[in-house]
Amino acid sequence: MDIVTTCTAAANSTKLLLPNCTSWRQPGSNGTCTSIQDAYPGSPSKCNCDNGFTIDVNVEAGKIEVTKTASPTQVDEGPTGGLVTYTVTVHNPLVSTSVDLTSLTEDDDNNGTVDFTYTSASSPTLASICDRTHLDACGANPNACPATSTATCTFTRTVSGLDAGQSKTDKACASGTDSNNGPVGPTCATASVSAKDIKPTATLTKSFDSFKCATVTYKVQVDNTDPAESLTLTALTDDKAGGNLDITTVHDNILATNRGLGGAENPGTLPATIAAGGLYACKYDVKVCSTGQTTNTATGTLNDNEKQPDHS
Repeated sequence: MDIVTTCTAAANSTKLLLPNCTSWRQPGSNGTCTSIQDAYPGSPSKCNCDNGFTIDVNVEAGKIEVTKTASPTQVDEGPTGGLVTYTVTVHNPLVSTSVDLTSLTEDDDNNGTVDFTYTSASSPTLASICDRTHLDACGANPNACPATSTATCTFTRTVSGLDAGQSKTDKACASGTDSNNGPVGPTCATASVSAKDIKPTATLTKSFDSFKCATVTYKVQVDNTDPAESLTLTALTDDKAGGNLDITTVHDNILATNRGLGGAENPGTLPATIAAGGLYACKYDVKVCSTGQTTNTATGTLNDNEKQPDHS
């Protein structure tokens, strides 16, 4: 006999629930029933109008199996982290009932908050990340399920902000509807990614930025080595003094000067007379600005009694 009905199981049972009233006939009789009064014991015509009338036909409950993997399973520690591709496999193990996937939720931190839901209306859509959304029944042999009973879904996430040794678990949940219009899922699976230690690296470079000026104190001394006559010192100069190069007065790079250190006979002003065997000394502060080694040259101009010049 043929009975066409919605494939719905009775409450708290896997048996097929038949609608009320249901009638059937045995061979040799065309009698049918429209109410429970039409059913007579021993009659070829049968009828059942009881609520919850079931027959021993097993109704498969919708079911899917979900697994999840991550690639790579490690990312760099720190704020940069790395991109991770997650693969979610959804399998229909049912013998005769197909399943249509309707959504895949993504919980990046496995904290109970859904971060994204893939559906037919999302962007990207569920169909764009899965190779199929209709899962055929597996059949009677679970070891020989067709490839069309399994869907593979992939998507990419950035995993970052982990210290070395820490990990983050990502959870995905798939849901759908079976061919009996029953809900399937959500069924979930997780995958974890850890952070690897990044060896410290650094570079050191040196380049010229600027140079500073320094105050340098010099002392010059003029000794009269002539045993017979005195000499007249008319000028003392320094090639770094600036201006007229005179080091006996404050100007330009000459910051301070202390003249006439040779004794009472040398009052310090020029021209100055240096007795035979005597000396004239002068200290002065000069501002020196240089990016490297520098050389100062001091020059003294002297004359003897015959006005013969001598430059030392």
